[in-house]
Amino acid sequence: MSELINDEIVVAEMNRRDWRIRIGEEDYKISTAGIFNHTTEIIDSKGETIIKVEARKWYSNEYVVLFENTAYRLITRNNPLIEWVIKKEEDEYLAYGLDTMRENKKPAVRITEKDNAQPLLFHALLWYLFEPVAMENTVDFQWWILGI
Repeated sequence: MSELINDEIVVAEMNRRDWRIRIGEEDYKISTAGIFNHTTEIIDSKGETIIKVEARKWYSNEYVVLFENTAYRLITRNNPLIEWVIKKEEDEYLAYGLDTMRENKKPAVRITEKDNAQPLLFHALLWYLFEPVAMENTVDFQWWILGI
């Protein structure tokens, strides 16, 4: 279970096993579709699509995010390590990136958010996309926790 915490208050819970999300009293599910799983959707408990993410082209690293009748861009870039960014025109609203802590050179998650708070579902979407990178780059730490 992953938790999104703001000011020491849990604002969202995400079950990574089946990618279910709980924000307040609302439940959501993240699912993928399409031949190459190039479509990702966040669906509410009524079965309605709240966020839809589609690749611009089947070989592209740029996606279109449809949320509340507004189109955003979702891109990946190396800054200097992997980073997922939600943008509208040139404004960057939210970014989740892999960084290194300068003092001990260990991997860390860097979250950059525009001045105003972004929807929690944007955070859930970026964590869903970014989580495999975070897990891959912190595997040594996890082995130590498990005592293996």
